[in-house]
Amino acid sequence: ANVAAPLFAKDAARVFGDCADDARPSTTMSVALVAAADLDAWSPETPNLYALTAEVVVDGATVQAEACHVGRRAVEISRDDGILRLNGSRFVVAGANRHETCPRRGGPHVLREDANADATLLKRGHFNAVRCAHYPPSPSFLAACDRAGLAVCDEANVETHGYPGNPGALADAAIWREALARRVAGAYKRDRAHPSIVFWSLGNEAGYGGAHDDLAAWLRREDATRLVFYEPASWAAYEAEPEAPA
Repeated sequence: ANVAAPLFAKDAARVFGDCADDARPSTTMSVALVAAADLDAWSPETPNLYALTAEVVVDGATVQAEACHVGRRAVEISRDDGILRLNGSRFVVAGANRHETCPRRGGPHVLREDANADATLLKRGHFNAVRCAHYPPSPSFLAACDRAGLAVCDEANVETHGYPGNPGALADAAIWREALARRVAGAYKRDRAHPSIVFWSLGNEAGYGGAHDDLAAWLRREDATRLVFYEPASWAAYEAEPEAPA
């Protein structure tokens, strides 16, 4: 069996193709295809998408095929000036938090049309970004963000809000390391193909401990194309600052 991985534009034109004997589709193959092709960049203003397919070909016939949308974009915080840039241009985030809920039915049972409506509403409100608070959203919402042009902060389902004492104690406890790692890795592995995701978040209000440093390092090794966000990592610095005079 051979594996073909062609890339298609909106007009169904074949942009790029690849075929390997006795091979299996992989993230490495997908990234290599997108990097090698001459693609228009994805951004909130121009959410250009392409269809990447993986086809199992036996004796010249396709016996199985899967496809997903992909896009090409570059995000970085410059070491020289500390400015966030998307595709080389300064990117000013105008975002909002979003929970998985419906104003009519409640939640968290969100339908595809709800996800599409939320993405459309955010764009009409002149937002260019959204934080998935405080857990990975339904895949249909990420797909809607891909199409609409919303930069996403995809957040792992990690929170220890309300834990007595030091809120970061669980992140320093060896017994909880695997549980935290499973949640962060699960979000990454499920959602990594979405071009709208420009930030990975380690969670929300789970204190700050060694597990966060380890998981941030792991994410940076696995995915150098995105930034890692975790707001409680700054808590220690804030707590150390003296109070402003009244």
